[in-house]
Amino acid sequence: MKSLFAFVLVTSIACAEDAAPAPPDPAAEALVKKVEARVASAKTVSIKLTMEVAAGDEKQAFEVAIDLKEGNRARLAVDGKGPDGKTAFSMLAVCDGKTVRRTDPDGYDDEAAESNLAAKVRELAIRAPLKDLSKTMGGSASKTPVTYSDFKFAPDEKVGDRAARVVTYSASRGSVRLAMKLWIDAEKLALLKRETVETKKGVETSRVTDAFSAMTCDGELADDVFALPSVKDGDRKEEK
Repeated sequence: MKSLFAFVLVTSIACAEDAAPAPPDPAAEALVKKVEARVASAKTVSIKLTMEVAAGDEKQAFEVAIDLKEGNRARLAVDGKGPDGKTAFSMLAVCDGKTVRRTDPDGYDDEAAESNLAAKVRELAIRAPLKDLSKTMGGSASKTPVTYSDFKFAPDEKVGDRAARVVTYSASRGSVRLAMKLWIDAEKLALLKRETVETKKGVETSRVTDAFSAMTCDGELADDVFALPSVKDGDRKEEK
């Protein structure tokens, strides 16, 4: 009986030790920072990805393009379909360095650009949920910053035929908790995939998967990419 009790006790202790979470790994966040530094220092950045959003029974997919260039220039284009899978949705936000113009099916609006708008977009391009980058370009960024913590390495994986280091971490703002995961080509310092799982009060509310098809730094990027899109008289939102 004593031997059985000892076995159960030892086994329980071992299981408890196995269940203890691994401590944060500074090397994991260091790898993320290397990718961010590459984006921050590049004269031009072009990112293309497919974003899949699952919230409850609704699923949506969007094609996203992010372009950045010296001179506080930035461009975000989003095209996809609504929850019914049929209704087209599009949004374009362009900063030519001085003015931000945003267009969507409801019209357009203009406003003076913050002097560091493109720098903020660069900061958000890697570790932040795409929603935060979109809100920054859309003029509705939260004044409460996101807190990032608990960076760790998960087992390496492959994304297509490319080897990836996998980094997990947590992000939070108020009552919102995000479980984040990045798949990184450590040799080229390129992001291959990103997953954002949002929970509120312990319940998953959405899951966003970003599959990156291109992340180019210091490539050719024509100035006219950042020309303000043409609009029609009377389409300005404040005039409707």
